[in-house]
Amino acid sequence: MTATRVTSLVRPIERRAWTAHPAREHPPRTLLAVTVIAGLALLIARVGGDPGWGLASAGVLAAVLRRFFLPSRYLVTDDGVEVTTPLTRRSIRWQEVGRLDLGSHAALLARRPARPRFGPDPGLHVLLGADPATSSGWLGAAHAAVHARNTDSAAPSVDPPVAAAPCAGDPAR
Repeated sequence: MTATRVTSLVRPIERRAWTAHPAREHPPRTLLAVTVIAGLALLIARVGGDPGWGLASAGVLAAVLRRFFLPSRYLVTDDGVEVTTPLTRRSIRWQEVGRLDLGSHAALLARRPARPRFGPDPGLHVLLGADPATSSGWLGAAHAAVHARNTDSAAPSVDPPVAAAPCAGDPAR
């Protein structure tokens, strides 16, 4: 993890970067994922009567789990957060962030200030990497600094980690 100062007119945010690679960080989970993919591919090849079906299913499963198998590089700056993977590059500007939900291993930079009742919340999903406490601290501090700079108020609310999500019919939601 690296840290360098970004110059800005008001309250500069430390430029922070880290890499998250869940497959490398959790070898037992990686072994389990590869075993399950191989087992399902063999089963589909056997049932389908053609090894091509097995290879295709293994490819689809690996593509679906690409955030697990491929490394993701994160960069926090004055402008926002950028995620770079071998296949994609996504970013969100701090002005677009309505809510920051921090979890134990991931965070959501949501565009909506309130959790939606139905459907996914558009935003940016951030894996916190091998040192989640440090990464989440950087995100929270940057979000608070930008919010304070833009609104001249106290730090915004940051949703703490949630132990378990409530049911859709829960009245507290």
